[in-house]
Amino acid sequence: MDLTDQYLVYKLRHSGTSNERMSLEIAIGLASLSERKLILYGKEGSSFGIRPSRGGRYKMERHGWLENGKNLPDYRPSLVTDLYEKLPREISIGSDGGSPPESWFFGTGNQINVFNHPIRDYCLCRQSTQLPNSLPSIAEDRGKSFVDGRLLLQLPSEPIWRMEGSNLSYYSRFFYDLSGTVPAAVQGMKLCAWMHSFAESVVSRIGLFNGCHIRLTDFLQFLPQSSDYNKVIADVIAESLPRDQLLVITTDEDPSSCFFDPLKQRFPKLLFLDEYLRSDCSELWTSVPYLNESVLAVICQLILEKSSIFMGTIGSTFTGLIHRGWLHRKLADGANLSDSHFRFTHCGIAGAAGSIPGYFEEGQFVESQKGLFSWNRISIKRVTKNQLGWYREWPECALGLYYAHSRQ
Repeated sequence: MDLTDQYLVYKLRHSGTSNERMSLEIAIGLASLSERKLILYGKEGSSFGIRPSRGGRYKMERHGWLENGKNLPDYRPSLVTDLYEKLPREISIGSDGGSPPESWFFGTGNQINVFNHPIRDYCLCRQSTQLPNSLPSIAEDRGKSFVDGRLLLQLPSEPIWRMEGSNLSYYSRFFYDLSGTVPAAVQGMKLCAWMHSFAESVVSRIGLFNGCHIRLTDFLQFLPQSSDYNKVIADVIAESLPRDQLLVITTDEDPSSCFFDPLKQRFPKLLFLDEYLRSDCSELWTSVPYLNESVLAVICQLILEKSSIFMGTIGSTFTGLIHRGWLHRKLADGANLSDSHFRFTHCGIAGAAGSIPGYFEEGQFVESQKGLFSWNRISIKRVTKNQLGWYREWPECALGLYYAHSRQ
């Protein structure tokens, strides 16, 4: 390969679909900002290719999707890049597209810069199209407020930049790009049109609704939850949403589980989205080219973006992507950013009664202090500074709005 060009060789960690989508956003943002050709790679081997996304903890077979006799498209695995019909940069997968030498993937040398740290501990700040991208190059007060104690990532000068660490992090709070390069690149990532069409068809059937994502499985250990967690989140949802309106739920748990009994008692109009898609939308699937957990996840996210009010699970990237899309739609419909709060089913503290005055009320983390950005104004207990970008999405970041915000 011609080393007169520069390359970003980016390890895409095998993970859930939403994590991989956010990791891909970081790769595209970094490649765009540094004007490098992007090569994605995964496990070591002869091809260094990325693996099909595993779709998270939800397994279609366990939930009855793969039973015989269902009018569903063929099940087949797919890469995270297959979810997009348009990407703003040309991407090579592993050794495809020119066969770079193996040293690019695990070797070292004076032409290779290796970054092997967890990217969630870092952020990248840039004022304009000129380098360097260090903190003094932006307004100091806004820069410090955005960085908020994190480490600064520097763009290297070597022709090959290999990022091989844990490249999982929320895109939105990672970049502070006043040039607008990163927001434009990420907004140029277009999901397949047939996924949007499917979601629109389902929304037209359901009508007006409020939405909720309840993540359990591994989160029962990840979040410090109490034994009455199901009653606590039912209380939070009930105090935040009108009980006489339809509530659409997506979850990785079996809808027939007794876990949902307190919620069913409070909401007479309740629809579990995966059950509805499997049982009541059979003819819509005839237009879908293939099916797997990743496809189902994206379709559910696109549907829940249309919620009048949406509540998600703190710490979930699946929720974070829904919040982004939900905010896109709210602002397009004329809502104000200050009135478009991101809501959650639980504050993440074991035994919390669902409402902590001045901290967590009606599913919202209440701003309790001054600051230039929302994460400066909100206190999330037991969450460190470098976890804030991973733990939740932030409204002014969801659309690259920090770009406009920072120039006011």
